Amino acid sequence: MAVNNYVQSIINNINNFGSLPEIPQQILEISMDPNASLLSIGLLVEKDAGLSSQILRKVNSSFYGLSSKVTDIKQAVSILGMNEIRNIAMTSSIAGMFSGKENKYYEKIFQKSFCAAIASDLIAGRAGLKNRDDVYMAGLFLYLGQMVFLQFFSNEYIDIIQKAEQKKAELTEIEEDHFDTTNNQIGEIICDNWNLPDNIKQCVKYCKMLDPAKEDGMQADIFKMIYITTLGSLAADIFFGWDPDGSLFKFKELYKKVNMAQSIDADEILSEIPQILKDAGAVFLFKIDPNLSYEPGKGRQTGGPVKLKLAE
Repeated sequence: MAVNNYVQSIINNINNFGSLPEIPQQILEISMDPNASLLSIGLLVEKDAGLSSQILRKVNSSFYGLSSKVTDIKQAVSILGMNEIRNIAMTSSIAGMFSGKENKYYEKIFQKSFCAAIASDLIAGRAGLKNRDDVYMAGLFLYLGQMVFLQFFSNEYIDIIQKAEQKKAELTEIEEDHFDTTNNQIGEIICDNWNLPDNIKQCVKYCKMLDPAKEDGMQADIFKMIYITTLGSLAADIFFGWDPDGSLFKFKELYKKVNMAQSIDADEILSEIPQILKDAGAVFLFKIDPNLSYEPGKGRQTGGPVKLKLAE
């Protein structure tokens, strides 16, 4: 296939890639409506047994420290709030797209997606970001383009991933040479197709491309989201990428420029991620490597796995 036909092929077959399931899609749409009620979200959640189980596990986790167990979905929704319900629904949806895939590279992409979402949300909270609610979801969708490449051009893309691993290079550099486009640009197409909010689309489009985002005149609040999700992506590379030392250097250099609402350094942030990842994974029954950790001066300790085992 000629290089200039890759993007057109993806556009022509984009419906074969898949879409968000009906209930998560409706939850996303409701969450974008300022007049929507928690009751409407609760009624939707009750229709999805798997999602209901995940939400109950979340609300009954040690994080909330409730004195009695919650068994009613509407009560759980009122405690968690609309955005938390949306994030759980989106995580379940993305995980569902990976579940059952035999190709190990799908698992690797999911590892990074889940970790990038967790890390981005953590950093946004420490930085006091005003529009933090969308940061988790933006981190979760950063690698949609990689999923597309792997689905439509599996053998070619595996070769590209392996080449990037050998060279300890960014995937986008090799994607550009081979496909004449990058996973960022393909991810942007998927965001449009799924009607995702514009700020999330911009995070996908400009992940690790801060200078182009600035040159394109990105408004300040969205640029900060792009900045933080880029940090989240680098954090995911530290724990699950092929060049953890290089990613750690980039992370620390970028992190220095973030205005933090709380005084906390890069090593402290990275040390928190493994446990949050394990706790969040328990909500969805993801198998997280119990030895995953980060030690200042030593870097990550192990790099996976995050195995999928979705609730029935």
